[in-house]
Amino acid sequence: MKISAQSGPDQTHPPTQTIGEYLKLARNSANLTLREVENKTNKAVTNGSLSQIETGRTKRPTPNVLYHLANLYGIDYADLLRKAGHHTPVEKTPGSGVMNVPLRAIEELGDDDRQELMEYIAFLHQRRKSRGEI
Repeated sequence: MKISAQSGPDQTHPPTQTIGEYLKLARNSANLTLREVENKTNKAVTNGSLSQIETGRTKRPTPNVLYHLANLYGIDYADLLRKAGHHTPVEKTPGSGVMNVPLRAIEELGDDDRQELMEYIAFLHQRRKSRGEI
């Protein structure tokens, strides 16, 4: 079970929140136990290691663990890397594309809805062009 951005943890969590607290909130939002996370990640993330992360004993989870948790919880992997203190190749900048919208949300649309979305994007592009914004 994946959580959506709407039902998942707040992407703008307080800076005092640890990576462990954030991941525990994400797990609880997904209604998963530690053991269920272990099973759903095919033991790539053991319940013991996740418990240590969530309680703060492990302060910097490995990128591999974060990758599996991001996929399971449906949250942004690069964001998790940054929250855990890892470097990412490219930092997000304001206005740099669609922010925090999972591409799978577009892929999951039906053909008619996807076409309507593309037409709306074309409309917005044309409107910005007519205003001289681009």
